[in-house]
Order: sequence, then C-alpha cells, then structure tokens
Amino acid sequence: MTLQRAAVLVVSVLAIAWLAVSYGNARVIRHAQVVAADRGATPAEISAALDDVRDSGTLDPSTGAEALSYEASFEIRLNHLDEARRALEELVRREPDTPEAWFLIAELNRQSDPARS
Repeated sequence: MTLQRAAVLVVSVLAIAWLAVSYGNARVIRHAQVVAADRGATPAEISAALDDVRDSGTLDPSTGAEALSYEASFEIRLNHLDEARRALEELVRREPDTPEAWFLIAELNRQSDPARS
C-alpha cells in the first residue's frame, strides 16, 4: 500500500511540474504572438518579447522551431539582420521544409550576398 501511495505521489509531482512548464510556455507564446501582431510595438516591447522567447527554451521541445521563428521575426523588426539570418538558418537546419524561412533567408541575402540568395 505504501509503495502505491509513493508512486501516486511521484506521478502527481511530475504532472504538476509538467503543467507549470506548459503554463509558462503558453504565457511566453501568447506574449510573443501579441507583440508580433502589434505593428505599433516599441523596440523595448519587441526586445522584451525576444528575451522571453530566448529564455524560454522549451516552446517547442521537439525542434525549437517556434522559438526560432519568433526570434527571427523580432530580430528583423529590430533591424538586427545578421541575428535574424542566423536564427533562420538554424530553423531550416532543424526543419528544412519551412518555405517561409527559406524565403526570408533569400530576402535577407539579396543585397549582401546575391549568389547565396
């Protein structure tokens, strides 16, 4: 009987931890979505959302594609094109079937490296 209670306790603690992480990820995702959709967002708001996305690290535990997508988007809006390019290149390494990322890489390279574009 005691072993069963211990097992239930361990499973419960793990479930609560998973729910807490999921809730935190949902908050970060929502914040990123709101800032990404707000064309009037200030550079400070975009930077804060970018920091949240970078710090979360678990938005998409399988590949991290969602975090990289928001990171690239925010870097472009902040005119940090080299950082955006790096995020997009990492994104296509992890998920090569992402046409939007390939298109943005081509656009970012059009002026600086036409052959690569």
